[in-house]
Amino acid sequence: MSQAANWGVMTSGPASAAQLAARINESLNAILSSHAGSSAPSYVAEGTIWLDTDDDSLYIRDGSANNVKLGSMSGGIFTPFLSGASLTAIRNQIIPPGVMWDWTTAEDPATYGFAYARGQAVTAAAAPTLRALYIAAGNPYGVVGADPAYPDMRGRLSAGKDDMGGTAANRITNAGGGIVGTTLGASGGAQNRTVALANLPSTNLNIASLGVAVTDPGHTHTLTNGDRGIENNTGDNDFNIQSGANNHQRITMSIVSATTGITADVNGTLPLGGSGTALLTLPPLLVVYKVVKAH
Repeated sequence: MSQAANWGVMTSGPASAAQLAARINESLNAILSSHAGSSAPSYVAEGTIWLDTDDDSLYIRDGSANNVKLGSMSGGIFTPFLSGASLTAIRNQIIPPGVMWDWTTAEDPATYGFAYARGQAVTAAAAPTLRALYIAAGNPYGVVGADPAYPDMRGRLSAGKDDMGGTAANRITNAGGGIVGTTLGASGGAQNRTVALANLPSTNLNIASLGVAVTDPGHTHTLTNGDRGIENNTGDNDFNIQSGANNHQRITMSIVSATTGITADVNGTLPLGGSGTALLTLPPLLVVYKVVKAH
């Protein structure tokens, strides 16, 4: 089946039933074959769909007498044909510029209209719609020269804007975390922190485990008076006073108390166990690419 040499029924002269049937069948066969041929049929009109047998492409005739390519067939598969502008328009309807996704392969995301989120310039040539959107938002991710910048997601996690919908949830605040969670593009945080003394809880330290060293230098009590001496031979409070040649007189006396000079020193330090090593603050995570729909 192919294009009809004589399209439509006869409009003049007498025709037999056989002739009329042949013209009708010829036209029907052309329709059934999508008017297949190496060029548009001679009777093509606006809206006619025909198959180019040279490259198995399907065309439609528009109102300006142009043959617009719809697609092509190969291996039993029909592939729609979209011009660059048409394809971009369809992509933007499905995934609008500015959408940020995880990208899990090493394939260049530019093939699908995405760009790495690494803080580079959003140029008018590469991403005009996204550039206009960032400018309208006040360049929330900074600028590179005269152009707005892509978000710089290298080594960063993202968080929802704290006041989406108009009401702040106060989960990310400047006072609590050093990040203004109500500002689009605000950033901060670190992978580790060194804990300062002010970060430690208030507590009383127990020194019961420390050693105490006691030093007693010792002392003596001595009474002397010329050739008179005092001696205690009994170990009680009775003393003999000697005067002259072995003359003894027993008296009772009390020893007056005196300081000894004993000192006690606390030895050692409390085993706090600290080292000053920075405290890790990263949550469990998986490293992937971050990409932004550019166009």
